[in-house]
Amino acid sequence: MSERVLVTGAGGFVCSHIVNGLLEAGYDVIALDRAFDPTWADRFYKWTRRLEIVQGEASRLPAVKVDALVHGVAITASPERIGMTPEDYLRANIETTLAATSWADRQQVPRTIMISSDAVFTQWVTDRMQSFQPLTEENHISPDSLFGVAKALMEQLVGVLNLNHHRRLFAVRLSNIYGPYEISRPTRPRVSRIASMIHDALTQERVMEYVSSPPTDWTYAPDIGRAIAAILKLPDNQFLHYELLNITAGQTYTPFQVAMTIKEQLPNVEVSVPNVEHGEPLGTRILHRLPLANDRFVEATGFTNWTSLHDGIGQTIAWMRRHLETQR
Repeated sequence: MSERVLVTGAGGFVCSHIVNGLLEAGYDVIALDRAFDPTWADRFYKWTRRLEIVQGEASRLPAVKVDALVHGVAITASPERIGMTPEDYLRANIETTLAATSWADRQQVPRTIMISSDAVFTQWVTDRMQSFQPLTEENHISPDSLFGVAKALMEQLVGVLNLNHHRRLFAVRLSNIYGPYEISRPTRPRVSRIASMIHDALTQERVMEYVSSPPTDWTYAPDIGRAIAAILKLPDNQFLHYELLNITAGQTYTPFQVAMTIKEQLPNVEVSVPNVEHGEPLGTRILHRLPLANDRFVEATGFTNWTSLHDGIGQTIAWMRRHLETQR
């Protein structure tokens, strides 16, 4: 019998890809969220016998027996954007975290993975052309947003519960993710820069980017699901030893390089570079979050099968073409 995994936030962009990655790896999945897009189930029709869809709140998880929990539900939109006070926003994110760890303990779940974010690190004011060192799991966390505070608390909670209360928890840190099925949702209204660029390329045949914009690390969303599956397959001693891992392909590109990669596949697209006299000149100091390092993840899992930016963008272009057709 296949092992069964409960995934919270499964209706969202990232966690829907985690659901798919787990199914492909041989796991049965319970996908839970408060709402699912009308077309969500269509993506998983071939997995009907191994996928159970549950519409419900992450703060009240069902009394089911599972071999693992992947807790990914989160509100990433700013509190102002969704009409919440800062306190209510933080409470909403923290309460689901506590509900997940408490539920995992009551249900005696052997393995629980909590999804964190590079938002635990502050954004640096840095020169665009300055060299950088990727952030490791050992770097000091210093969030500068409420979402980052919630994720920092999650990471610290995992460590303390494991150390002092003998829990079996694991945190994974994600950064910039792109890929098919990325659309704006109430709890995640902003799509990735790559999604915006591809949308502009397909609808306007034009992408505008500053040559001097700083580099960002990008990971193709389906790879996240495969990476989570690789962590769940770790032996017990390694699962508890690592406790926190960055999941990133380690593919670092400037927005201009991304734009040119899009142009390789859509030759009619114009990549426009604004006149620096009327835009942001070279050397402007901006807020910039540094890329994550993936050395420890690769060491732990041996996973290196990352999708290249070229191939990932190609797949995303193909999906967005189909999506835009349905919107007409």
